[in-house]
This record gives sequence, C-alpha cells and structure tokens, in this order.
Amino acid sequence: MSEDILIEREEVLNSLLEEIGKQKDPRINRCKRFSLGEIFFLVLNAQICGYETFREYEAYGQLKLSFLKRFLPYKKGSPSRSTIARVLAFFDPKHLEKLFIEWMKKIVSLEATKTLENDQGVVAIDGKTHCGARGEEKLHLVSAFDTNSGLILGEEKVQDKSNEITAIPLLLDSLAVQGNLISIDAMGCQIAIAEKIISKGADYLLALKGNQGLLLEDVRDYFESKDCLKNCDVVTRVDKGHGRIEKRTCYTTNDINWIDKKSDWIGFKSIVMVIAERTINGKLTVEKRFYISSVKSDPVRLLLATRAHWGIENSLHWVLDVIFGEDNRIIWNQNIAQNESIIRRIALNLLKKYRLTMPTKSAKSEKIALKTLRKILSHDDEKMFKLLQAGF
Repeated sequence: MSEDILIEREEVLNSLLEEIGKQKDPRINRCKRFSLGEIFFLVLNAQICGYETFREYEAYGQLKLSFLKRFLPYKKGSPSRSTIARVLAFFDPKHLEKLFIEWMKKIVSLEATKTLENDQGVVAIDGKTHCGARGEEKLHLVSAFDTNSGLILGEEKVQDKSNEITAIPLLLDSLAVQGNLISIDAMGCQIAIAEKIISKGADYLLALKGNQGLLLEDVRDYFESKDCLKNCDVVTRVDKGHGRIEKRTCYTTNDINWIDKKSDWIGFKSIVMVIAERTINGKLTVEKRFYISSVKSDPVRLLLATRAHWGIENSLHWVLDVIFGEDNRIIWNQNIAQNESIIRRIALNLLKKYRLTMPTKSAKSEKIALKTLRKILSHDDEKMFKLLQAGF
C-alpha cells in the first residue's frame, strides 16, 4: 500500500473524529473532561478488540491509554463507564449514521468494489432487529451490504420490519449505488422502490411473495408451464461439502409482455425462478423462489446475485449476533443501543478491510476468523495501528 494512500486514510480518520467533535454537545463546560471524539474513538477501538460493555470500555481505556494517545490527547486520562454511557445516551444517532455513510463513501471511492463477473456490484438490502434493545419501540435497522467486499455501506433506522418499505428509499437516497445491482427481499418489492433504484442509476432484483397482488401467482404459473419453461434461458450449479449437496437451477426470460400492469414497474425486463435442491444426510428439500428484475435475461448473472444476497444474513447479521453478541447486549436506552450498533458496524467494516490485507500461507488458506483476529488485535498495538491505517 502506497504512502500516499496511507496519508489519505489518516486524513479520513481525522476528519471523521473531527466531524463527531463538531456535533452539538449538551454537556456543561465544566463536565467536558473528554471530547466527543475521544469517547467515540475509545468505544470503536474497544469494539474492534472484543470489549463490548460499559465496564469493558472503561477497562480498555485504562489498559490502552498510551495507544489511544497516539491519535487523540486524552489529557484527563481515560473516561469512566458512566461518562461513556452518558455521552452515548445523549448523542443523536442520526448524526452518527450520517457520518458513517459519508465515511463509507470515501472508503469505497479509494478502492472500487466490483464483482468478478459483468463488472457490476451486488448490493443487498435487508433489515435486522436488535433483540437486546428494550423499550417501547424495537430497534430495527435496514442495512445496505456490499456482497463482494463484505462491507456495510449504510443503514436506516425503522420502528419495525413493516416500515422497511419507507426506510429503503431513504437509505438509497444516501448511497452512491450507480452501476450496481440492488437485491431486496419480498418486503421491498414495491413499484416506488423499483423506481427509486432506477433513478439512482442502478438495477434491481426483487423477490416476489404475496404482497403484489397476482404478480407472484402469474410468474409462478408461467414457470410451471412446460411450454414456457423450455423457451427460458437456464443454468445449473452444484456445490458439495460437509455432507451436503446443493443444486441450484436458475430460469430467466425476457418474455414479460403478457404481465398485467407491467408498465407500472420502471425498467422491468425479466422474470426469474430459482429452484434450490438441498440433500443433507440423504434427505432432499426443494424450494422455489421467484423474482422480477431490470436486468435482461441472464441466468448466470442472476443466479450469482440471488446467492450473493444471502451474504447479508451469513456475513453480517450472523456475525453481529454470534461474534459481536449484539442480541445479547441488553440496553434500555434507544440512543445508546443505536449508537453502539453503528459503532459495531464501523468496527466490523474495519476488521474485514484489515483482514483482506493480511497475507495467507497459500492461495487456498482461509482468512483468519474474526473472533480470533479481535483477540490478536487486543494484544498487539502495532497490528491495531495498521488496522486503523488500512481501514480508514
């Protein structure tokens, strides 16, 4: 990595901390022993290294004060857990959310993330409920996930899953997704969302369920007709491993002029069916999924996109719950829960970017597990310093 890029990334880190420090601070002056940047930078570093509670944040600050001073003054030492909790409680998560998205725009612009085929990225959009956040409202976050790089591009808070329909356009407005293929589950299969995606210069792949009148039924009937099916483009992929055999067959077609109200869907060009057959310990299960897309019939490309979409479950939601323990983190204050969630996602992005820079013993070697990497970084300040350089 060139020295110029490292300098540029240090500037990005400094600008992020500077912008946090510019946010409105309701504390009275005599209580401002620590800047907002110092508080958030400590929590971010603690999350990266596997420290996940207020008591642990305080311990991290005491243990790593000399390291933290390489970036910010910390003239009054390290903050207490009550100070950290108080700051996270009053800080408006909307400001941090905006800074997070702006940061990701700068990072992605430094290193373009494209898929291996068709030079088009696949951005999956899906929501996750923070089960540990308590209170009158559930904390539900809709995230945009770059399936190629594994990075979270942005997120939007909603009251519950049913409000994802209104949150998705807001999230899309904040992102630079031009040239990408946006995949969304059935909740996002809405005419207005399709129009928003096209207006952003992107394509869509929208899953179908029963929320669009007869559209699902019509598409299913089409693919269940043998005469129609034999005229479709088709590709089959088989994966084996760990006692499991998975066979996926994707059918696509541009023959959609017969669809009622087709013109309501801006950019609508093809319909898709994926048949997933899984054999585990001799037991076969078959599932059929149906989609509409603004991409012309291309079974290879669209099958890859449907598979890539599930990366948001395996590489984001699962990691947040199992590796970061998000759902086990019981928080009654909504601001704290959301601010921590945003910081957690920044930490995850930094860990993933740093892991990509780490050499492996051979081309076939797997990258180090995130759980192990967090432990290593908690004991190795120089590696932690390189992570911050590589990530920002």
